[in-house]
Amino acid sequence: MLNFKSSHTKLKGLTDAELIFAYKAKGDNKCLEVFYDRYAYLVYGVCMKYLKQTEDAEDLTLMIFSGLGEKIKKHEIQFFKSWLHVLVRNECLMKLRKNSFNNIAFEDTLLDSEMLNETDSISEKEILELSINDLNACINKLQIHQKNCIQKFYIDKKSYQEISFEENMTLNEVKSHLQNGKRNLKILMTNPNKNAQ
Repeated sequence: MLNFKSSHTKLKGLTDAELIFAYKAKGDNKCLEVFYDRYAYLVYGVCMKYLKQTEDAEDLTLMIFSGLGEKIKKHEIQFFKSWLHVLVRNECLMKLRKNSFNNIAFEDTLLDSEMLNETDSISEKEILELSINDLNACINKLQIHQKNCIQKFYIDKKSYQEISFEENMTLNEVKSHLQNGKRNLKILMTNPNKNAQ
């Protein structure tokens, strides 16, 4: 079982924003220990919700906290707790996607509900089951923004935030391109001679 308390307590009085500022200014890992004290239970709980296995949840919790410093340095974070929740959820979904490439069943119920509202779009499971050659051929027929978002999300396993940053788009634009790209992939899969819209 994970030990959710670190030995360091001097920085406990700082707010999340102050800890982020202190960490970015000095690179003091004791700031990360305070984040661990505050949010390890939250991270572990989200991991358990998605992964269902204690060992997997513990491993991913430790992996997330071991890489947290680099992510904090790279991002402008306004509300740490909500940012962390999205980060953890994305890491869980990426782990499930990776596992599904190894023929482990992927539960569609774990997908972002917004992405599942499109009844005529291709499911994530269908995308993952396509052969790489078929998938690449279909993706290459998509419009450039749809193509880039689909490749980065499904192939490169990047989060909405990472795609948004790299493509200079809002999160809503990323979601829209992913939804439209998924819909067009469905069309291309069923009618290979058709062009994407």
